[in-house]
Amino acid sequence: MIPRTLISVLALTIANTASGEDCSTEVYYQGLEDVLAAPESFSAEEIDARLRAVISPHTVIPYTSTNVDCWDALNVLDADPSDPDSVLLIYKQTPDLIANSGLSTGWNREHVWPKSYGVGYTGPDTSDLLSLRAADWSVNSARNNRYYDNCFDESVCDIPAHDEAPMDTGKMSIPGTTGIFMPPAAVRGDLARSLFYMATRYDGSESNTEDLKLSNCVCDTSHTMGKLSTLLQWHTEDPVDDAERVRNGLVCTDYQHNRNPYIDFPELVELVFINDDGENCPVCEEKASDEDDDEEEGEFFAVSKNHFAPGDVAVIGYNSDDVKSVQLLVLVDLEAGGTIFVTDEAWMGEGVG
Repeated sequence: MIPRTLISVLALTIANTASGEDCSTEVYYQGLEDVLAAPESFSAEEIDARLRAVISPHTVIPYTSTNVDCWDALNVLDADPSDPDSVLLIYKQTPDLIANSGLSTGWNREHVWPKSYGVGYTGPDTSDLLSLRAADWSVNSARNNRYYDNCFDESVCDIPAHDEAPMDTGKMSIPGTTGIFMPPAAVRGDLARSLFYMATRYDGSESNTEDLKLSNCVCDTSHTMGKLSTLLQWHTEDPVDDAERVRNGLVCTDYQHNRNPYIDFPELVELVFINDDGENCPVCEEKASDEDDDEEEGEFFAVSKNHFAPGDVAVIGYNSDDVKSVQLLVLVDLEAGGTIFVTDEAWMGEGVG
């Protein structure tokens, strides 16, 4: 079982420390002039590798910290232009107060590339701001760890995906998979480009990361997200806009000092990500019981091999100034040597991604 902790505190590593001036596209992509001038002269693998060499590694922002962390960054990156005290929620497409961050009635941090598809708890991918968005807690529970795809057929899809979601959202459960989720049309291209970035940025060569892949043959155990053909469609139908460019720039100048090249050069997407037919997909092996992504499965407490039932454990103390400090009262007998894991992504019925 993958351990869950109240927080995932990442060491702040200074890697590709670009300054504000270095984050201009003219300077940041120096050395790629040949690729950018004639990308069709290079193979998909060559472009992918050349881009990866530029965008990684990056300055890692802690997921949760008393210093500047992902909460602080999202307050800026996803800020509502009309209200500096609010953020715009990616799936709900409405604002919510920054003060409601982390509340079950407010918003949380959405991993666009779900943890169960290869994003870990301690690597640089955990807090990568180019794949992290502010999301309404309840609507995010509808996304859970579903992969992205179209879902228009009301006979098989839940439309909207959640009572509080826009009408152009949908979700569907598919036996043997994590199911699919269709986000609002206004951000489908944004989310597709986030996944394109992740697939290029992470090849498993860094500690505590996996080789992230995109395909029409979606499989969580092989860290393969999708659906690629749909993501390519969304990329075309919802092109890059100014808000996306501004966010990309701020991630570089103020936080991670890297950029999403598929926002800066959207024409590279179809040269790197070749649409496969999705036929004759290999069998996606079921995740072993000790590898389940419990945060997304919705289990809140676990001890050894036994799960607690509601009411077995009570939270009796919590220090908001030090999120590592929490007091629990266990009302049942504990198995000797057992360990309790606690997550800061609470379960709201279907889990959160």
